[in-house]
Amino acid sequence: MKVIRRAPADLPPARAPGKPPRRRFLSRFLGRISGALGLSFFGFDFIKLLKMHGFFSLGTNLSGVFVGVFFIKAGSSLAAVCLFYLFCYAFEALGNVFAAGLAGKYPAAFITRAGLVFITLFYILLLAAPGFAARHYPLAAALTGIGNAMYWPPYQNYCVEYTHMGNRQKGVSLLGLLGNFIALLTPLIAGLVTSRLPGAAGYAVIFAVSVSALFVSFVVTRGMPSKPTGRKGNPVFHILLREIKDRAIASMVLMAVFYGLRDGIYLYYLNILIYTLARNEMAVGLGIAARSVVAMLAWLLLARFLPPSRRTASYFAAGLAGLFASALLRAVPALFVVLAVYVADMVFQVVSYNALQFAAYDTADYLSRSGENRRPDVIALRIFALNIGRCAGIAVFLLLPITGAAVWPLILLNALSLPGVLFARGLSSHIKKTARAG
Repeated sequence: MKVIRRAPADLPPARAPGKPPRRRFLSRFLGRISGALGLSFFGFDFIKLLKMHGFFSLGTNLSGVFVGVFFIKAGSSLAAVCLFYLFCYAFEALGNVFAAGLAGKYPAAFITRAGLVFITLFYILLLAAPGFAARHYPLAAALTGIGNAMYWPPYQNYCVEYTHMGNRQKGVSLLGLLGNFIALLTPLIAGLVTSRLPGAAGYAVIFAVSVSALFVSFVVTRGMPSKPTGRKGNPVFHILLREIKDRAIASMVLMAVFYGLRDGIYLYYLNILIYTLARNEMAVGLGIAARSVVAMLAWLLLARFLPPSRRTASYFAAGLAGLFASALLRAVPALFVVLAVYVADMVFQVVSYNALQFAAYDTADYLSRSGENRRPDVIALRIFALNIGRCAGIAVFLLLPITGAAVWPLILLNALSLPGVLFARGLSSHIKKTARAG
């Protein structure tokens, strides 16, 4: 049998002794980066969640901060902007109840995609018909409100499903770190675009990029594993009608409502206040960029130094600090003081939201002690209660006699949110008491 030998030129080139393969070197390099970022502690599904939420944050942060200013430039009043956000949160609350019912029949990824479609339609409406969107703001609010109602509950559920008790705070902090890193860049880009392209052209570019980023987020969700909960009926109505007397559930709901009183209008009013004093979108963009840097540091510190036993105390400290900061703003209502309070407020918001988020997770674990997974139900209820509080906060704000660049409403909103600390403490003590009794 004749053996055919290959010529030396046909042989693969010899590798230098001791030199690792290029692919192995790349794997080690990426592995070191993953370890430095903490990604090696998480599975493939969590990385998918990071990608999905990263593109979502890019799309919404790029345009979201300028929506209120955009409506004012289109001829709307401050009251009309407040009503727009009121409708947003009202539709989000109703849409959240609807999405909770869909979760029993449809996979979470399907509901997430539906939410992304609604939010994309909102930005397309702003891009294609800005005047129509400003005049018919309830329709625009319905698109973004229902979109958020369908996006956030599955996202919150993913945060728990793709982590475990040992790395959950790190996972939540990493998601917050990513979102705020994007929020650091996008307002600067958006402010630069609107400064270089004045009028409608700059906003058209921003909204177009937002739509593209949301489309990529939609594509990423195709790889997100999910399945229906299989529960019949509507879980939000079920808990409100039959289980709200439980102290843990009632405390979590009231904590979310009081948090929402401040969260609904506080930041948007600060944005408009800065724009009123500076008359420049770039000032708003720089303020948000600085907030993002502070938020990244806050999330890193929470992941490293905040044990579960200190969440309630940190929530109380953040509430008091926010109240004192707004009082300082009242005493010295200068632009640089407004920007300083605006940046410092990010720390209070991160700490407070982290406490609220884990309060829902603790309540879900408390209700699931019988073996039935109640996490999607509790997350839906928490977001519903949060939006009810937001609507109430905006309603209070609209009833206030505000003239000019008034800052005293910020003090009132901070004060109204403080009772939420009492319910956070009641929730924690009740869960601990139940655990000892069990």
